[in-house]
Amino acid sequence: METWGYFFLLILIILAKNLNRKYTLTILRKPLTMIKSLLKKLFIALLIIIAIIVLYVVVTVIVNRSSQSTDTIYPEIVGIPSSAIEDDSLQILSWNIGYAGMGKGSDFLFDNGTSLRPPSKMAVQENLEGITRFLQENNSDVMMLQEIPYGSFTNYNTHVYPVLSNEFDEYQWTYSNDLYTKLLPSFIGLRIGNSTASRIPLVSSEAIALTREPGYFLYVFKKDYRMHITRFLHSGVNWSIINIHLSAFDDDTVSIRETQLKEIIELAKSERAKGQHVIVGGDWNLELVETDFGPYTTSEEDQFWIRPLPDFAQVKGWSWIADNRTPSVRTAEKPYVEGENYTLVIDGFFVSDNVKVLDVTTHDLQFGPTDHHPVMLKVEPQA
Repeated sequence: METWGYFFLLILIILAKNLNRKYTLTILRKPLTMIKSLLKKLFIALLIIIAIIVLYVVVTVIVNRSSQSTDTIYPEIVGIPSSAIEDDSLQILSWNIGYAGMGKGSDFLFDNGTSLRPPSKMAVQENLEGITRFLQENNSDVMMLQEIPYGSFTNYNTHVYPVLSNEFDEYQWTYSNDLYTKLLPSFIGLRIGNSTASRIPLVSSEAIALTREPGYFLYVFKKDYRMHITRFLHSGVNWSIINIHLSAFDDDTVSIRETQLKEIIELAKSERAKGQHVIVGGDWNLELVETDFGPYTTSEEDQFWIRPLPDFAQVKGWSWIADNRTPSVRTAEKPYVEGENYTLVIDGFFVSDNVKVLDVTTHDLQFGPTDHHPVMLKVEPQA
C-alpha cells in the first residue's frame, strides 16, 4: 500500500510540475504576443509616415517645377504716399539689396563660392541696418529694389520687405515674387522678389512675365522673372518706371538674359509709343560699360557669368545710363576683400528720348551691406 501511495504521490508531483510549466508558458506568451503586435503596428505606422513624406516631397517638387503662368499680374499698391513733389525733377534709386544676406562677409555657392546662406542671422541684421540707414540718409522719390525678401532660408527667416515698407511709410509700395517656393515651411522656403516704392501716388502696377531659364534652382525651383511696371503722373507728364532683374547663371549657348533684354526693350518701346516717359532700371547682369577698377585676384573661371551688353541693345532715341566711376557689383566667389574680388558695372538705366538725364551716381559703400552698390538717377522731362 505504501508503494502505491508513493507511486500516486510521484504522479501528482509530475502532473503539478507540468501544469505549472504550461501555466508559466501561457503567462510568458501573452507579453511576447503583445510586443509582436506592437512592433507590427509601429512598422505599419512607419511605412505610412515614409509614404506620406515621399508623397509630400513628390508633390512639392511637381508644384515647384510646374510651368510659369505667362499671365500679367497686378501687384497690390500699399500705403499712402507723402505730399506732392513740387520739383519737376525725379530722384530714382535702383539697388539690388541681396536679400540682406550678401554683405561684405558673404560668398555664394552659385558664384563658385561655398555658401547658400550668410555667416549668421546677426550678419543679416547688420546688413539690413546698413541698407535702412542708406535709404534714410539718401532720400529718393522712387526706389527700385531687387532681391527684396520676406522671411526665407537664405536670410535666416528675416522679413526684409515688411521691415522696409513699414519703416518708409511715406511711400506707396508694390511687390512681385521673383522666387517663391510653395508648400514649404518658411524656415526652409524662399520668397524673394522685386519692389518699387514711390512718394508720388501710383496710377497702376503690373508685372509682365519674361522668358525663364531652362534649368532649375537647386534642381527644384524656377525663378519667375518679370518686368515690374509702375505708372504715375508727375510734372504734368506720364511716367512708366520698369524695375527689372535679369538672369545671371544662364549658359551663353542659351542666352536667356539676351532674350529677356529683347523683351524688355520691346515693352519699353511700346510704353513710349503711348506717350509715356520711360525709365527701365535694375540689375541687368550684363556689363553696361567697360571699366577697369584696378587689381584683382578673381580667376577667369570665377568670372564665368559676366557678359557684355549686346549690340542690339543700342536703340535709336534711347540711352543707357550708368556711372563708370564706381563699380556697382562684385564677384561673390569669396567674401569681399578690396583688391581681390573683381568689380564691374551691371546696374543702371535705359531711358527714352523724352527723358533728360541730369545726373547718375553710384554710391560706394565698400560692398558693406550687399554685393551691389546703390545707383541714383536724377531726371526731368525733356523740354
